[in-house]
Amino acid sequence: MTKDDDGYIVDTHAQLNAIRYDLDGNGVPDAGATDYGNVFPNRVTTSSGRMGCPSGTCTGYELAADIDLDTDGDGSIGTDTDDAYHNSGWDPIGTSANKYSGDFKSNGHTINNLFIDRDTTNNIGLFGAIGATVRIETLGVTNANVTGGNYTGALAGRVYGGGGGYTTGAVTETHYVGGLVDITNVGAASASIRSSYSTAYVVGSSNVGGLIGRLANGSMPRVYATGRVTRASGNMAGSLGGIAGASSSNVTASYYDTSTSGCVTGGSPGCTDGDGGNTIAGIVGKTTRELQTVTSYTSIFANWNAPIVGERVGVCIAPGFGVTRATVSGQSYKKGVDLVKVRQRRYLDCH
Repeated sequence: MTKDDDGYIVDTHAQLNAIRYDLDGNGVPDAGATDYGNVFPNRVTTSSGRMGCPSGTCTGYELAADIDLDTDGDGSIGTDTDDAYHNSGWDPIGTSANKYSGDFKSNGHTINNLFIDRDTTNNIGLFGAIGATVRIETLGVTNANVTGGNYTGALAGRVYGGGGGYTTGAVTETHYVGGLVDITNVGAASASIRSSYSTAYVVGSSNVGGLIGRLANGSMPRVYATGRVTRASGNMAGSLGGIAGASSSNVTASYYDTSTSGCVTGGSPGCTDGDGGNTIAGIVGKTTRELQTVTSYTSIFANWNAPIVGERVGVCIAPGFGVTRATVSGQSYKKGVDLVKVRQRRYLDCH
C-alpha cells in the first residue's frame, strides 16, 4: 500500500534512523539535530508536500517503501563495514526515560535485516521503548538478528502502548526476551499486542517467550508463535513459554506451535508451557498440523473473525476460513495460522 497522508513519510533507512530526533512524532526535531534536517528537507515548509503530510498536523510516521538495513545489499550484516549499521548495529529508537510517543504505520511494508549486538544494553529492539499512547500498526521486522541485555525484542524492548506486527529471525538476551517485544504495559492498563505473530528463534535466561517476554496489565488477543524457545547455555533457571515467558494479564485465543517451539502443553524439561508455566487459559499449544488444518471459527480459531476494539465492525474483520484459501489485497492465504496475516491485510485495507 502507499502513503495515505496521516503520518510523516519514511522511505529510506536514513529517514527511519532520524526518527530518534523526533520522538513525539510531530515533525519538529530536537534542537541541533542536523541529521534529521538532511534527510527530511521539507520539514519546515507548510506546502502540500510537507513530508507527506499536507495538513502539517500529523503525529507519527508511516512507511512508503520496504526498508533494508543491509544498506550495501551484499547479504552480510553486522561485521560488514560497508553497511551503515555495523559493529553494534542499529541503535534502538527511544529509551525507558525518553520513549517514542508517535504512531508508526507500516502500510504493508517491512523492515528487513535488523542487526543489533548490544548485549550489555537494556531496552533493545527496532524501538527501545514506545509510549502509552502509541499505536504500532502491522509492522513486519524480518530476518532480524538481535542481541541485547534485559528487555529485548525484535520490534521493541518495552511497550507501554499497543499495536501489532510480526518478526522473523533470531533474538537473544539475558532477562525478559520475546520474539516480537519484551515487557509490555508497565504501570498502565491499556496496552495491547494484537493480531501478531513471530517465527523468530528466541534465547534467554528468564522470562523468555516466543512472542513476548512478559505481559503485565495489558491484553493480547489472537496471536501465535512458532519459533524455537530455549534457555541460554548453562542457565536452567527462569521461565520459558511458547507465547510468553510470564503473563499476569488478559490473553485470549492465542496459540504456539508445540512441534517447533520445544514447548508442550503441560510443561516439559525444556519449556514450561506456552505462558511460562502460568497455565493461562487463553494460551494453547497445538501441533503444526493442527494449526494448519482448514477450520471454521468454531474450533481452535474460535472468535478470530470478531472485530478487535478499534476496528470498524463489518469492514475490518477477517474472512472465514472454512475454505482452503482466502484472497485479500490480491494475496492468497491458506489454512490455519495464516489467518493472522489475513487480519493484518484486512486492517491495512480499511484504515
